[in-house]
Amino acid sequence: MSEFSVADALSPPPDEPASIRALRKLGRALSRVEELVLAAFLVTLILLAVYNAYKRHFSPPSPYWPDEIIRYSVFSIGLLGAALAANSGRLMNIDLVVRLFSPRGRIIVRVLTTLFTLFVCWLLFKGSLEVRAVNLRLHEHGEVITPATGILVLPIAATLIGVHMALHMIIDIYYLAVGRLPPHFDEAPKAH
Repeated sequence: MSEFSVADALSPPPDEPASIRALRKLGRALSRVEELVLAAFLVTLILLAVYNAYKRHFSPPSPYWPDEIIRYSVFSIGLLGAALAANSGRLMNIDLVVRLFSPRGRIIVRVLTTLFTLFVCWLLFKGSLEVRAVNLRLHEHGEVITPATGILVLPIAATLIGVHMALHMIIDIYYLAVGRLPPHFDEAPKAH
C-alpha cells in the first residue's frame, strides 16, 4: 500500500472528466479557506490565553471577555477541524463490517453512510438555527460575542461538512456509474 495523502485523494486521475475534476478543485479550495480560518482561530486562542493568564496572575483583575472569545474559538476550531476531516476522509470509520463487502459494495455502503451523514448535517443545521432564534428572542448578550452570533459556527460547520461529504459522494457515484473504483479507494488515511 502506498503512502496516502490528502493531495492524492483530491487529485484527479488523468482520464477523469472535467466536471469531476472541478468538484475536486472546489473541495480543495474550501479546505484552504477552512485552514486559514482555523489558523486565525488558533492564533486568537493562543494570544488571548497568554493575555488572560498574564492578567489573572500578574496584573489582576482579569476581564471576562477573553474567556468568552477563547470559548467560541475552541468551539470553532473543533467544528472546522471536523469539516477538514470530512474533506480528507479522516472522519471516524468503522471498517470491521465494511471489509465484508466487495469493493463495489463498499462504495455503495459509503454512499449510503454519506446520505445518513447529510441527513444528520441537515438536522444539526436546522437545530442550530432554532437555538439561534431562541437566543435572539431572549436578547441574550455577552461582553464581546452574543450567543446568537457564537452559535453561527454550528450551521456553518454543518454546511461545510455536508458540502465536503456531498462532493465525495458525487465522485463515488460517478465511479459507480462508470464501473471503476475511485482513486485511492481502498487506502486508509495514515497519521502523520
